[in-house]
Amino acid sequence: YIDKEIIPDFLSGECMCEVPEGGLVPKSLYRTAEELENEDLKLWTETIYQSASVFKGAPHEILIQIVDASSVITWDFDVCKGDIVFNIYHSKRSPQPPKKDSLGAHSITSPASPTPAP
Repeated sequence: YIDKEIIPDFLSGECMCEVPEGGLVPKSLYRTAEELENEDLKLWTETIYQSASVFKGAPHEILIQIVDASSVITWDFDVCKGDIVFNIYHSKRSPQPPKKDSLGAHSITSPASPTPAP
């Protein structure tokens, strides 16, 4: 979705374009390097998008809670090498946080003892 306030009027938006048709863009409308850099930073810090670098064999999971029934979920991938497997799982229940075990990490088992000690 693009807000009509930032779409130029000649494209049926509400943003008035101050550049005259034909000719040069007035220097008063040039953007400084600082303005461009701040805009780039804004794109990285104020975004709804998520980015991740995932390596072979390492899963990456993102939980998305959909509040509005008319919501649209989109995605894209930049794959440098190899293949990608992508799955979507739908649940009507909210995801529960993972339970921590009593050791606070992973449980430890001994391969020599098939039954747990009392």
